[in-house]
Amino acid sequence: MAAVVLPLLLALPSCNMDAKNATATPEEPPKAPEFDTSLVLYPVTHMDTSDFSQLAGYIDRQGKLVVPCTYQFTWPFVGGLGRVKDAKTEKYGFVDGHGKLVIPCKYDFLGEFSDGLASFELNGAKGFLKPNGEEAFRHTYSIAEDFHDGVAVIGRGQPLSMDKTYGLIDQQGKELVRPIYTSQREFHEGVGLFQSNWKIAHFFDREGKELFAGRRFTAATTFYNGLASVCEEVNGKEVWGFMNREGKIIQEVHVEGLKVLDVLSNGRAAYRIGEFMQGEWGYVDAQGKVVVTPRFWTAETFDQGLAKVAYQMGEWALIDTTGKAVFRYAPMDKNFASEFSDGLLAAGNREGKSGFVDRSGKWVIAPRFSRVESFSHGLAEVSGDTSGYIDTQGRWVWVREW
Repeated sequence: MAAVVLPLLLALPSCNMDAKNATATPEEPPKAPEFDTSLVLYPVTHMDTSDFSQLAGYIDRQGKLVVPCTYQFTWPFVGGLGRVKDAKTEKYGFVDGHGKLVIPCKYDFLGEFSDGLASFELNGAKGFLKPNGEEAFRHTYSIAEDFHDGVAVIGRGQPLSMDKTYGLIDQQGKELVRPIYTSQREFHEGVGLFQSNWKIAHFFDREGKELFAGRRFTAATTFYNGLASVCEEVNGKEVWGFMNREGKIIQEVHVEGLKVLDVLSNGRAAYRIGEFMQGEWGYVDAQGKVVVTPRFWTAETFDQGLAKVAYQMGEWALIDTTGKAVFRYAPMDKNFASEFSDGLLAAGNREGKSGFVDRSGKWVIAPRFSRVESFSHGLAEVSGDTSGYIDTQGRWVWVREW
C-alpha cells in the first residue's frame, strides 16, 4: 500500500445538507444484474497490417477470443464488466463476461464500476449508472470520483486548476459535505480526509459528520487497522503520533526533523525527515521508536512483512521489518514500483529485462521481457520478441499475432 499522507498542510465548518444541484431518483431496491460478476475477460489488440490500424477485443482465461477486435479501445474488467469504446462512434459502453454488450455504446464517457456505480457523461449531462444500465442519479459537479465505502468525492473547478474544492455525496446523490475543501483522500475504514486552505486536515464519516471537530491536525493519514498517523497542534506545539478511532493519540512519535508519518502496518510506520524530494525515509515501530534509520529516497507501507523502498530514483528493493534488503530490482516505471498481485511483483534487472519475483525475492518468471504488466486474475500482459499474456508459471496463454 502506498502512502496516503496529507502533507498539510482556517478551519471551515462542515455542513450536512441535501444537494441542491443533484437530482436523485427515488430509492428502490436495485435490480439484479443479468451477468456473472465472477467471469473475467482480458483486453487484447490486433493490428491490421494493410493499414496499420489497431483494434481491440477480449480473450478469456484460456486465451480464446471471446470479443472480436472491433472496438477502438477495451479496458480491464472491473466488477464483472469491461469498458469499451466504439471504433466508429467513439462512444463508451460495457460488455459482460460472455462478451455481450450489456450497456450500449452511447455515452460520451464512462468510468469504471465501483461500489456498484459508474460515472457517465451523456450529451452534456453527468451522473452515475447502475450495472443494469439504469441511471442512479444525475449531478452538476465538475469533479465526481469513484464510490468507495458507499460515498464519492465530488468537487468544483477545472481539472488542472489549483482552485478545485471537494465535498462528499452518497449513493443517492445526496450532498453530505459541501465542496469547500482544498484537498481530499478517498475513504478507508469508513473515514475520509479533507483539507481546508491547504493547512488543516478534517476527518469525516460516511454520514458527512466531522469527527474530532475543533482540533487542529496539520498532517494526517487515513485510518488503517483502526489507527491514523497525525500531527496535531496542541498549545502551540506539534504532537506527532498514532491516533485511535476515539481520537486519542495512543502513542507519540518523537523524531527530530519529522515531516511525514505514514500509517502503521505490520508494526512499522514509514517516516520522512527533511523536505519533499530532498529528505530521507526510515521506519518507526508501534512504540514510536526508530527501527530503520532514514536512508531511503522513498519508502512504502509494510505488507506481510515486506515493504518497497527506493535508494534512489529507479533503484528499488524489498526490505524486511529490520530494514534488510531481501531483493533489489528496477521497477517497470523508473520512478515508482508496482504492487504485488497474485503473489508476484513485476520487476526488472540491470540489463533492462523484466520478469516476476515472489515475496522471498526469488525470480519465479525469469527477466526475459522488455515490458510486463502486473498480474490480474491469473494472467499478465507481457511484451518482447513475443507479446501476449502469460500465466503465473510463465506459460503462454495467448500470443499476439500482428
